[in-house]
Amino acid sequence: MHISSRAAALRYSTIRQISEKANTCGPDLVRLDIGDPDYPEPTLLNQIMPEVVAKGSFYAPTAGLPELRRRLALRHSEAFCCDVSPSSVVVTAGGTGALNAAEALFVDAGDSIAIPTPGYPNYRSLGPLLGFRTVTYGLDPARDWQPDLNEIEQLFATGTCAILLNSPHNPAGCVLDAKTILEIADLCRRYDTWIISDEVYAAMQFTGTPVSAFALAPDRVISAHSFSKEFSMTGYRIGYALVPDGLAERFPMVLMGLMGSPSSISQCAALGLVSNEESSGARTFYQQRQARVSELLAEAGIESWEPKGTFYRLIRLPEQIGDSFDFALRLIDHGVATVPGVAFGEIPGFGERYLRLSLTQSNERIEAGIHRLADAL
Repeated sequence: MHISSRAAALRYSTIRQISEKANTCGPDLVRLDIGDPDYPEPTLLNQIMPEVVAKGSFYAPTAGLPELRRRLALRHSEAFCCDVSPSSVVVTAGGTGALNAAEALFVDAGDSIAIPTPGYPNYRSLGPLLGFRTVTYGLDPARDWQPDLNEIEQLFATGTCAILLNSPHNPAGCVLDAKTILEIADLCRRYDTWIISDEVYAAMQFTGTPVSAFALAPDRVISAHSFSKEFSMTGYRIGYALVPDGLAERFPMVLMGLMGSPSSISQCAALGLVSNEESSGARTFYQQRQARVSELLAEAGIESWEPKGTFYRLIRLPEQIGDSFDFALRLIDHGVATVPGVAFGEIPGFGERYLRLSLTQSNERIEAGIHRLADAL
């Protein structure tokens, strides 16, 4: 059976391989592998959805419902003390829809986009389909996970046309500072390149002033946002992009070619939330959970990197554990599922000798999982 070489080049991620084995286990397995938030969906949705469904579905405008775009622009402007126009807001099918459209907008076949290592595995998934390559830049814990600007400039100088930033970061939970983002934006202007900023965990930054790359450099940034993490609305598949003025017309054209418009039902649900100025308590919820996990890991003698955001935690593996993937598979037999470092790429100085824990289970289940992990170690 003939299929395209691009389709044939696709592979399931390591996360998927771990989850497939975990799915064959019983309910006693502690699932610390999948980043599906357990913070409750807004109760307001229970009031909104019957009316939304009663009105019926429809084809929404490609760039999204005008009132939703206006509300999101106002919300972002207030959160980050900037001025976002509704025309800069494009509603997408989740944050992934925004990221994929941005990549398709900037790259031709054979071009390259710089992605972080460690980094979210799906950043690499669209390349084979569109024919572009990914190159990596390192996030070093010795530099507080800030990228090396010399390394980024070298990538731009050798033809990389865009850089993907992620803050707060999956899997490390680190946060880029404003100075770093501004310096990368200056490099983009010099080399006529672009920033694609994944900000889907923006509502889960625990420390410091929240930073928006689009607010800092609206002429060089497309940023991706999602209702999935802030409001736990994963199944609604609703997100949005913030797009520079000069690309506000072209970006929806790319979006239409990739997927058409997002669900009108999901957009109306999102509009109901932002119209009622619904706020999320996810930041406090996960910050408290991270604090408890820090205590549990310390008691168990397990080393980790303290995150500044998200519901993820990276733990360091002892040197005698050479293969993080093999160890993660064996951990399932010990009753706990995690994601190995090989899924995300090397950490400078540590390689792939680490695991990611997704803290999206109850505190009791997480405690049980950490005890099982400690026993396995």
